[in-house]
Amino acid sequence: MGRRSLYRRAFRLRTGTDRHVRAEVDEELRYHLDRCVHELVSGGWSPEEAEAEAVRRFGDLEQTRSYCARESSRALNEEGRTMWWNDLKQDVVYGIRALLRSPTYTFVVVLTLASGIAASTLVFSLMNPYFFRALPFSDPEELVQIGGVDPVAGWDGARFSIPQVADLEERSRALDELGAYYYGPVNLTSPEGGTVRELASWFTGDLMAILGTQPLLGRTLLPADARPGAPPVAVMGEDLWERRYGRDPDILGRTLDLDGRTYSVVGVMPRAFVFPFGDLNLWLAMDEDPVGAPRSAMGALPVGRLADGWTQERAAQELSGILAELAAVHPDEDGRYEAVSVKPLKEALNFAWELLRTAFLLLLAAVIMLLVIACVNVASLTLARATTRAREVSVRAALGAGRNRLVRQLLAEGALLAVLGGLLGTSLVLVVAPLLSSVLPPDLYRVGDATVDGRVLLFSGLVTLATPLFFSLAPALTLTRRPLASVLRTGRSGSEPAALRGRRILVTLEVALAIVLVTGTGLMARSLQEVMAVDLGFDADHLLVATLSPGSEAYPGDQDLSSFWDAARTRLANETGVQGAGTVSRFPLNHEAFPVPYQVPGVSDLPVEDWPTALTSHAGPDYFSTMGIPLLAGRTFAPGENGEGNPVIITRGMAEPLISTGRWKGAAYVAGSSSFAPPGTQRGWRRRLVRRCARWIPP
Repeated sequence: MGRRSLYRRAFRLRTGTDRHVRAEVDEELRYHLDRCVHELVSGGWSPEEAEAEAVRRFGDLEQTRSYCARESSRALNEEGRTMWWNDLKQDVVYGIRALLRSPTYTFVVVLTLASGIAASTLVFSLMNPYFFRALPFSDPEELVQIGGVDPVAGWDGARFSIPQVADLEERSRALDELGAYYYGPVNLTSPEGGTVRELASWFTGDLMAILGTQPLLGRTLLPADARPGAPPVAVMGEDLWERRYGRDPDILGRTLDLDGRTYSVVGVMPRAFVFPFGDLNLWLAMDEDPVGAPRSAMGALPVGRLADGWTQERAAQELSGILAELAAVHPDEDGRYEAVSVKPLKEALNFAWELLRTAFLLLLAAVIMLLVIACVNVASLTLARATTRAREVSVRAALGAGRNRLVRQLLAEGALLAVLGGLLGTSLVLVVAPLLSSVLPPDLYRVGDATVDGRVLLFSGLVTLATPLFFSLAPALTLTRRPLASVLRTGRSGSEPAALRGRRILVTLEVALAIVLVTGTGLMARSLQEVMAVDLGFDADHLLVATLSPGSEAYPGDQDLSSFWDAARTRLANETGVQGAGTVSRFPLNHEAFPVPYQVPGVSDLPVEDWPTALTSHAGPDYFSTMGIPLLAGRTFAPGENGEGNPVIITRGMAEPLISTGRWKGAAYVAGSSSFAPPGTQRGWRRRLVRRCARWIPP
């Protein structure tokens, strides 16, 4: 019997095809016709006349053949289903009784499988909201985000101005619709609860319609809301509505004070509306006119919907061609980018997409390897237990049970163990996943929380059903291959070379997988240790950071902003336990910092596209001393300097090429354009207060 036939018989797969059924029916009909012909020939008919008369007496032969074939096939199917169901019930009942007779073995195996299944399911549940769960928008696979490809920085997600977005939408055939957004903090003031800091996003009027999510209350933003002179309106998130307003049903029409400007609430979006990231709970309409808006204010992120028949690659080619045409008219703005990138919206919203995907895939591979090790452990236990079950299996074989029946029975026992382990492991994930979800960073884009949904249950079920093939099939085939006579005579399975060879293979495989897993874990731990030991360039001990966003209505000018920061820094520095305080626009290692090309006159005559780049930030007095950043030479910024004469402090890496020439100090640095400020906002719109404390002060 071939291996394929063994598997078919072991799992009660149907062996008779429709062709075989028709052949059996034809054989049966031919038998009856031959009997009739024989009787007629015995009565004096010629063979030819007897054949014709037999067919005539039988009637419609084709109809009879079709009817008999159909009924035979139906009966065969019903018989197969009945036998399969009865055998399955017998296997399950017998398997339960066999496992109850060995409670210690059952407990150890279930616990071992549960640990492996729980680990793999937990990692998948953490990956689910980042990679697998669909975006909560209409036809999310058609949504894309547009980015400019900066030839200097190599960044393919650079932003556009509102006039550029309008030109791309007007000329593009690849996009049915195109909108844009940007985001930032606002100060929400209300008579009931004082002032709190919230994150808001400014939309073009048609962007919510492009995304296609229905509001929980009221309406979404409309194109009329973004027209110049339109009354300011806001759409609120369900989290903010519940947290600050107690789900007040009369929230629609209520006014909000955002940075000193009054907005009217026109809608509430459901909690599932996550855009552009989870912590954002306010959506406002841009009051930018594409005709009058400055083309150089390149702070908007375009989002569009692909037209029918267009792919991301073709859309990127078309938009890059449009950008080249616009660059001929607007070289200073549109000429900054060499091409246009088109990314799926989920990938574009998560700025750490590649890093997260690599990390999760490595983690998933590690836990699946852990599950395989668990299965190998269970297979070793099952082979060891086979010595005590050899007589039982041999007696059943002697009573007429075929090898396929015995293999199926042992696989059923393995499936029961796997189901118990899967239920226990999934139950653990139900408890642990919400706890881990609460500590995941909310600014990394994800759809919902890491919970056990249908997709996670499907993954857990597939893993659970696959495990018996790893730990039950090989022991079952080995156990049913034992010599029947010697086992019945001695009551022991003996030490057959095949059984010993199987154990050695399993042990070797387990050791190899364990070495790979331990080595990988040690390498990751060593890498993490090295990363933690990297010199950051500043002293992070006892540092506390607060992000403040003075509103443009309350502080309309640069001098007003400067006075605000000076007062805040001075007041904080005088607090008890605070050793120093400083301000900075972008904190070190922050993903919002963009590289700026620069040139030192007299040092290099390279074209601007070949200039070196540096990350820039605007710092106030005492920032470097508060951060513990050592000053190697020169001086820091003086109080009240406020940018007069464009003083700059450079890093050692920038200064090293100039130290030998002695021109690092006082050299004039020419910086290329790098305006990424949101349209309509002022320079210095947000800054971080850094304080060094003698002891930890509760925030």
